[in-house]
Amino acid sequence: MTTFLTISELAKELKVSRRWIHEQIRTGGLPHHYLGQARRLLRFRLSEVVDWIEAAGSDGSVNCEASSRRENAAAGKGGHRG
Repeated sequence: MTTFLTISELAKELKVSRRWIHEQIRTGGLPHHYLGQARRLLRFRLSEVVDWIEAAGSDGSVNCEASSRRENAAAGKGGHRG
């Protein structure tokens, strides 16, 4: 049986923010599935996500750096731009 993960579970597994996951769905094609009649239950297969990351990593299309910079800035970390 295939195990499906929620956004929170996937974020914890990958050690990324939920925001990064949403961003990758919107801009990078992160593999996901909608379940239920109303298609409101968003779920992920870890194996598909890992395959996507590995494939994208070879051509540089997954942008973790920009998201990390924004998150660090929001948390008051990182360098000063001036």
